[in-house]
Amino acid sequence: MLKLIQIIESARANFVSADWRHEYKGEAAALYCEGDIEGCLYCFEVKQSAAVADQEAEQAIEALIRGDIVAACSHLESARSIELEWGDAPAYGPAHAALEAAAAV
Repeated sequence: MLKLIQIIESARANFVSADWRHEYKGEAAALYCEGDIEGCLYCFEVKQSAAVADQEAEQAIEALIRGDIVAACSHLESARSIELEWGDAPAYGPAHAALEAAAAV
């Protein structure tokens, strides 16, 4: 269980903002942002989604500690789905797969 919690914690640390190149949304003269231009509305929206995904991941950890792997999988699936709204799921996708594999055992 500790290894699964560590995997989830790692995912939480990796999806926190829009640190990839994206079109800038805001009032600055920039065309593109990589998470480093203040006022980018895209970054703001991603950070809001990441915060919700983080709450889902926290609930997944709490469910794991209670021994409820089904609830943990559900919460992590929610986190993965939120991340997928922004492209792929490089953080929560593998974490969810690891949890699903553990649940299948």
